[in-house]
Amino acid sequence: MQDILTYKNQRFHSLWLRDNCQCPECRHENGQRLHETWQLPADVKIAESRETDTGLWVRFAEPHAHESEFIDAYLTEHAYDQPAAKPETTSLWEAIWSWTASVSNTRTSSAMTAPSWPGWMRLSATASPSSAGYPHRQE
Repeated sequence: MQDILTYKNQRFHSLWLRDNCQCPECRHENGQRLHETWQLPADVKIAESRETDTGLWVRFAEPHAHESEFIDAYLTEHAYDQPAAKPETTSLWEAIWSWTASVSNTRTSSAMTAPSWPGWMRLSATASPSSAGYPHRQE
């Protein structure tokens, strides 16, 4: 008996398989589940499984005996082991260049300008925190 089933190099947990059973006892015609996940025993084990022409057949072990069939497309769509997306092979320099170009295109001029700070954030070179209006502790 097993907790994890491997089908076409994809892993499926026994509780997930039991919870996602598509049989008429477990699903309404409209696809709605007829049970809640918390109602299923956490110790569900797979007693037997085999590939069929359309996908996978599973028999769960006693005392929670149940049989389920899954079509291949459903398992492929819901597999834990989805292939990782291949990252783009962009260098850091290409990324910076692309970002700089996009920022330049959003400005009206091509020259980069210094940010405009709100008046309350500007301090003169000679200003002290107390002269800028910040509260200070007197000793």
